[in-house]
Amino acid sequence: MSLMLDEIYEEPSILEQYRTRDFIVKESVLNILNESGVIYSLGSGSSYNAAVYLSILLNRNGLNSIPIFASEARLMIKGRGVNETAVIFSQSGNSVDAIRAAEYIRSLKSRVVAITNTPDSKLELASDVTILTNVGEEKSIPATKSHLAQLLTSLFISYHSQRDKLTSSLIKAEKGVDSIIERPDFVIEVVSNQYSNSIFLGSGLLYPIALESSLKLTETSGSLSVAYPTREFLHGPKQMLGKNCAVFMLNSDREVEKSIREYSGQVVDVTEFLEKKYLLDMHDEVSSSIIMLVFFQLLSYFNATRLGYNPDKPSRLSKVVY
Repeated sequence: MSLMLDEIYEEPSILEQYRTRDFIVKESVLNILNESGVIYSLGSGSSYNAAVYLSILLNRNGLNSIPIFASEARLMIKGRGVNETAVIFSQSGNSVDAIRAAEYIRSLKSRVVAITNTPDSKLELASDVTILTNVGEEKSIPATKSHLAQLLTSLFISYHSQRDKLTSSLIKAEKGVDSIIERPDFVIEVVSNQYSNSIFLGSGLLYPIALESSLKLTETSGSLSVAYPTREFLHGPKQMLGKNCAVFMLNSDREVEKSIREYSGQVVDVTEFLEKKYLLDMHDEVSSSIIMLVFFQLLSYFNATRLGYNPDKPSRLSKVVY
């Protein structure tokens, strides 16, 4: 079996593990974040998409958070003396850009919080405090289970004082993920429609899921795919639509859907699709973000195998690590 598929199949147990093991965010991390004037959330690839997810959550909690690509840290962060903190995501903890960003930010006398899956990594050594996701080695190049863990960690940071509310959302997410994994034929049904270009639209917490879904499809099959906030797509990017395009709308928006349907080969209202095919309740934003993440991981896997590609080791990709 594919390594990527194996790791996707681990995700229901990871969800349960986070929900039941009483995952606790260190008090020192919460104190650092609450005392910060600005929180930069950094990462590369899938880790950047996790950074966007965390930034949305922190901003909703009244904190000032800005997502930045780790490779852009030196150009974007200048140490303005406003009690700056960087939260840096890296699955391996040995990402070249993540470590360089951590070292640079520490040189500005700012604090660094690392979120990584690997203990005793170079990133941990370069940071003030570390949160370990501990979901086991990820052997496939495209991140799946480690990215899920990054999002779950972000949720536990944000909902540290609302654990009952988060638990309720995670129970819904577990049910949805189980349903999708048990019935992959509905995923394959979407994949069977062949389009050369894909567009993912999402808002709120579903925007970073759109980013990640687009990235997964590109990584595994080399197809051209982009992601936008739902309504921003109308402000220029709409011109790229054509009958060779599939549009995946993660948030239901009838006005946007109506304006693009006549120009696109296929428009999928993902919320509606999951509600009808899997009989899921998709009204909870947190659980919906997790469910859609896994749905599009599977879609990317099946699309790659349909095209004859090896999703575990995309031909032009390797992990950018020390």
